Order: sequence, then C-alpha cells, then structure tokens
Amino acid sequence: MRLRLLPVLLAVLLAAPAVPAQPERSGAVRGRVVDAETGEPLAGAHVFFSTTMTGTATDTAGRFAFPRGMPVGTQRLHASMVGYEAQTLDTLLHAGRSYRLRLALEPTVIEADSVSVTGRSDEGWSLVGDERWQQRLEKFRRLFVGTSERAEATTLTNPEALALHDNWWGRMEADAAAPLVFENRALGYRLRYHLRAFEGSRTEVRWDGEPHFEKLSPADSTEAARWRANRRRAFRGSLRHFLLALRGDSLRQAGFRVRRVPSSSALGPARAPQGRSGRPVGPEDVLERPAPAARDTLPAGTRRLDFRGRLRIVYTREAEAPAFLRWHRARRAPRDRQRSFLELEDGAVTVDPAGEIVEPYGATRFGYFAFERLAALLPKGYRP
Repeated sequence: MRLRLLPVLLAVLLAAPAVPAQPERSGAVRGRVVDAETGEPLAGAHVFFSTTMTGTATDTAGRFAFPRGMPVGTQRLHASMVGYEAQTLDTLLHAGRSYRLRLALEPTVIEADSVSVTGRSDEGWSLVGDERWQQRLEKFRRLFVGTSERAEATTLTNPEALALHDNWWGRMEADAAAPLVFENRALGYRLRYHLRAFEGSRTEVRWDGEPHFEKLSPADSTEAARWRANRRRAFRGSLRHFLLALRGDSLRQAGFRVRRVPSSSALGPARAPQGRSGRPVGPEDVLERPAPAARDTLPAGTRRLDFRGRLRIVYTREAEAPAFLRWHRARRAPRDRQRSFLELEDGAVTVDPAGEIVEPYGATRFGYFAFERLAALLPKGYRP
C-alpha cells in the first residue's frame, strides 16, 4: 500500500477495489522460485499474493501452486526467503486462464543473528530500548495503523523489527528487518506486513509494502459474530466499496452521493469541497472502456477512470466517528454521513475487474477515505 496525506483534508495515494459480487477467478497459478545466480530451486520460500489470505511455501523443487486460481485483475505475487532479497511480480490475471510464473531471488548477506534492525548508526535512528523509542513507536502507530477504534484494537507484536528516525521538523522514517506482524482484534486478522518504505508526518504520509492476511481464531461464537459485523462495517463506505459500486452502476443503492468539484489547485484543499457546489456524477461521466488496442491484453471488464477536479463522495449510511473529528482536528459534532474526496494525479487511471486501480500512485484520497489506515484494511477478495 502506498499513501500520501496532504494538509487540512489529508490525502492518500492508493488503489482500491468495484459490486459486492464475488469476482471471476483465473485458472490455476503455478510456478517456481530459484536462486538468481545459480538457477537452483529454493525450497521453503514464502510465496503469497499481496493483500490476500492466499499463500504457500515452495517444495523441495522450488515449486508452488494455487490450484483454485485468483480473482481476475491486477495481482502482485511476493516471494521471500531468509538470505535472499524479496521479489514481487505484478501480473494481470484473466478469467479461466492458467499461469506459470518464475521468481528469481538475489542472495544477500545477513549481518545480524536476529530480527532486530542493524546498520542504523546515523544520528537520529532509534532501536527498541533507546531513550526516545516508545515515543517514536507511538507516532509510527498513529501514522501507519491509524487512530480509529479499530486501531486501538490492533497490536504490533514484534516492534523490535523496527528502526525509527524522526527529523526535527517532524518527518518520520521507518525501516524493518522482518515482516511486521499485527494482530487486529477488531476485524479478526493477523497481518504480516513486508514493509519496503515508510515516511510520514502530520500532513503527509507514504508507505509501500506487501501485506498478507490470515484469520485469527475467535474465542467463542460471540467474538466470531463481532468480527463479521466489524468487517462489514469496515467495508461499507470504504474506497473499495465506492469503486465496486461505481463499476456496478449501483452508487445510490449502495448509499453513495457523488459530485465533481474543483481541485485543491483552484480553491485550496480546505475550501474547494465546501457547500453544494459541483455537478452530480454517475459511472457514465467518469468510466470508459480501454482503447481498442489494449482490450486484447486486459481482462474483460477493465475500465478507465477519468475526470477533472475532485470527486466529492458522501456515504449516507454511516455517521462520522468521534475519532475522525479528533484526527481531523474539527471542533464540531459528528455528521450523520461520511465525506471523502478522490483526485487523479496524472490523468486517467485503469480500474481492473476487481476494482483495483492499476497505477499505484494514480489517485489521491482525502477526508474519511484518508482517515482509515492499516487497521481498516481487508483482504482484496473480501465481500460482505
């Protein structure tokens, strides 16, 4: 996931998924993981599809297999193994088509005998146990995990894997020597996040990495029911929900009201979205089929999202949370609806059949979309 937050409304660069129908699936996905220098197979490598619960380990011949396939559209395959640089492979999966993939991992020198971060001797970097460690860890949690009720129920179980750097002007950087393991007791997932980059402050945040989900075991039927309800709530009103409804031409049925308003470059991020200005928007105004030359290479159902200015997206079926007002530093009562904004960075972006924006930095989220962080993340294939 990659995010960027901008002043006042705070924005997030991302891609997200389109109607809560189960997406079509590809055929079987198989492949091998090998040593990039020798070509020898790597047994025991961890292979998974990013932002899903689908993963496995390679056998003695370096082979892996996902016989049931994956949802069609953009999928990122991640492979990692101790002693090697992790590798990712982006691919567009088509309905019913089988795939054979190959990932070659470059050997690396391991200088540490544990998962603690080493090699950070520059002034300003903190490791677990340092004087400012706890303060910086709390700041990292706010920026990365969030400040919602779900974030309060999410625990980082291996903080010793982190090194944190905080500049005097407030910008934080983070590095991790091992996947960060989060237990989200609000949604019932354990999330292993392979962090590749992180930097952020109150007004701007970026991160990049590959998350892998697994379900936690509930203590009883009551907790299982609570997790199911919380997952539905996290999905509804999210950017994923919006894009699915947009592609399915079901915005009003899903509870969304959308208008196009001027961008921040015209009126400033604080003032542009105010009032009733803007024109109502439907799928016919912002979605189009890809160019004919590209249709043979893209999965059926792929669309281009294109508009000028911003989309003001109001979700009418859930009120603002008090934590949103604190994060937003708004001195008012919570509204009975959630307001978000979407802006394209460099023109039209591609939306695949699963509702994923293919270009990682193609769109920026503002408002309620930006308030939700890692603690609200659901597997890509999740549908209520």
